[in-house]
Amino acid sequence: MELIRKGKRMKKKYINAIIFCISLALGFLAISLYNTSKNFLDDDVVTEKKIDLLREELDKADAEKRTLNNNISALKEEIRGLEELFVKNEKNFEELTKELNSYKVLSGSFDVSGPGIIITINESSNTEGGYFEGNSIVYNYESILSVVSYLNSAGAEAISINDQRYTSYTEIVPVTDYLNINGKHVVAPIEIKAIGDKRTLNSAVNFLGGVIEQMKYMGFEVEVIETDDVKINGLAKTKEFKYAVPFDAEKIE
Repeated sequence: MELIRKGKRMKKKYINAIIFCISLALGFLAISLYNTSKNFLDDDVVTEKKIDLLREELDKADAEKRTLNNNISALKEEIRGLEELFVKNEKNFEELTKELNSYKVLSGSFDVSGPGIIITINESSNTEGGYFEGNSIVYNYESILSVVSYLNSAGAEAISINDQRYTSYTEIVPVTDYLNINGKHVVAPIEIKAIGDKRTLNSAVNFLGGVIEQMKYMGFEVEVIETDDVKINGLAKTKEFKYAVPFDAEKIE
């Protein structure tokens, strides 16, 4: 009987030990599952925060992108406007330069060059009898004025007489044995230069019954040369205006 009781006690202890071990294992398993679930939940929280941060960064980047695109569009418009303004100003500058050059030529204050003709007038070397014996250009300076008038009518853009620039203010005055042009003494031979269409200029003065033929008839030796390189100097001194001043017609109206 004693052995049976001892056997039952041993069996009970053995069962209790097994139950303890199983309980201990279950405890460790429960702790492990808790930690795992906690880590998993923590990871989810971190991931959610990271996603929120990424969303904020993406929103910021998208806003910056929109701002940059707007700035780029504004800069493109500004550049386009500047290009249009530049083209307009460049065109205006070219027109103003062209107009200024025209005024420079008209004023006679600047050296100019271009195609045209050169007319050389010599007094006759024939002094043997005849109505025009020893004829002097000084007493026939009207012929020079006629030549200049014809050249102007033919569109001459610049004229000089013995390197004296001829303008609307130029005076040709005969003084004893010389001509006074722009305050300078001028004697024969007379050289008249004109810039313009050389054929038109030549035809304007050198035609049948024209001024050149009349001068030849009067005994003068006249030569007309067409050339592509006529150089005419500007006036040594420009005219000073004491009374005439520019005004704005729009302001007066």
